[in-house]
Amino acid sequence: MQQKYFRSSTKRVEAFISFAGHSNLIIACCAFMLSLQTALVFGLRNMFALALFNGLSAFFVYNAQRLYQFYSKQLLLDSRHQWLNYKARFMLFLLIPCAGLLLYIAWYRIYFLIPYYLMLLLIALFYFLPVISLRSVPFLKVAVIALVWVLSCCYLPDNSLTESDGLLHLHFKGLNPEKVKYSISQLCFVAALCIPFDIRDAELDKQKGTPTLPVVLGIKKSKQISFFLLILYLIIGFFIQSNTPLVPVYFSIALLTSVAVYYASSARSSAYFMWFCDGLIILEGVLVIIFNPIYSFEFLKFIPK
Repeated sequence: MQQKYFRSSTKRVEAFISFAGHSNLIIACCAFMLSLQTALVFGLRNMFALALFNGLSAFFVYNAQRLYQFYSKQLLLDSRHQWLNYKARFMLFLLIPCAGLLLYIAWYRIYFLIPYYLMLLLIALFYFLPVISLRSVPFLKVAVIALVWVLSCCYLPDNSLTESDGLLHLHFKGLNPEKVKYSISQLCFVAALCIPFDIRDAELDKQKGTPTLPVVLGIKKSKQISFFLLILYLIIGFFIQSNTPLVPVYFSIALLTSVAVYYASSARSSAYFMWFCDGLIILEGVLVIIFNPIYSFEFLKFIPK
């Protein structure tokens, strides 16, 4: 009886792990944690709503892209798209409440940011739609992904938001050098993490004629570019946080990301990329909470009233 219960529990855990990876739930958690991390680093409060909005946005956009590719018969040999053979309708249904929550948060919590996020949404849509297809522009794929992530989760939240009467308000106060450096460091980190995924998809991208870094420059040079970006991430992060307990965070994340890049290949399982590579963004946020005790106790104040 106990063995039967254990097997049943194991299957449920395996099903959840598969769902979290293939449904882009991990990606949503990455966007959520990166937004909270920004708030923690700069001591911002009441950022929970914006972090939740970024997480839901990532979930919606990434699944919209994958469903579009699935129904347009693209990359049918990919395991993620094979998973959609059984879950496509469910994911379409799941996007409806996701869109509803996004509209609610946008209208009642961050209405002043709607034009800004609409601009980012257009960039995200033009990334994969055939109208422009930014991902088909040589060397632009990684830059577009990293830029959208930083503009939504790092630069805007730490730049000019204040809280009053339970709502967030936007004030343009000019550029803060420390916050710009932080955004650049995260840009390098996210861009470096994008390259292992291009390495994974190199053969498929080559067949489709998508000029990603591994297709154009080769896997070895692509990894070298990723290592260079991680060095920039580490250097900039050290100068920003040299007088804080966060220095070990940058060293740890840079080291683990280097390992992820070094061992990246098309032969790796999907779990390697979904949990190890993507998980590094979540891990960075967790480490910021652990090594940043000054703001860790303020975390509950991020939750809107």
